[in-house]
Amino acid sequence: MSRVEGEQNGTGRNRPVAAGSGPRALARGRGGFTLVETMVVLTITGIMSVALMQMVQVGQRSSERNQVLAEMQQNARVGLQQLADDIRHVSYGKDPTQPSINYAGPDSVDFVADLLSDNPGAEEVAFFLAPDGDPDTPNPDDTMLMKVVRDTAGVVLSSAPQAYGITSTGLAFRWFNGGGTELANPVPQPEQVGEILITLNVASSRPLDGTYPEMEVSTTIYPRNLPLSPARSRPNPPGCSPLTFPDCESATLTWTTPTTNTDGTT
Repeated sequence: MSRVEGEQNGTGRNRPVAAGSGPRALARGRGGFTLVETMVVLTITGIMSVALMQMVQVGQRSSERNQVLAEMQQNARVGLQQLADDIRHVSYGKDPTQPSINYAGPDSVDFVADLLSDNPGAEEVAFFLAPDGDPDTPNPDDTMLMKVVRDTAGVVLSSAPQAYGITSTGLAFRWFNGGGTELANPVPQPEQVGEILITLNVASSRPLDGTYPEMEVSTTIYPRNLPLSPARSRPNPPGCSPLTFPDCESATLTWTTPTTNTDGTT
């Protein structure tokens, strides 16, 4: 039997072995990670996962905060718009014997204006905050801006919320006369009112980071139909003399420049 045949049959005694071969060499040549490398990869993966989770949470909180702020701004805008639109019409279309404002207080108003076209004459309109709050939100300090319209006999024609998300003390009125001087509150003589500053304090209906954020907005209103409103305060008409005709080609009118406005101010 030749050497080659013996090696093929496994009977060769001095079978030559190539350098770098065998089980240990095969194990060393196989791909893989050591324990240290595996621990490093797991640590880096964990850090990246935590960072990614924090980024997702920050994005969610930012999105929720933006939604809350948008909701608050919307509630404030709707409330102020409704107050401004209606209070600007104080005294519009009323009977001359009716008062323009029945009550001008620190947190409510009751005035007369013709706001309903299907109801004859002017109506009595009141704005105030719902005393029982808003049971549909978890915020215990959340309430609604209410509007009640009555006819001249006191019969309620409508009563409905105008804005939500107002805090329980979030409606405030400040009253001024035509010259900009602030009046006592409530106003003893509402016919002196010519300028109104309205402030609304709105709050979130749901908690944000454990609290209910708030926002304050305000606007100044000049009722169009009140005689002392600066929008209607104009210089008094000049004192005019009768026309004179010195000749056939000219006419002369002498007049005195006014020094006071129609509301009595200089």
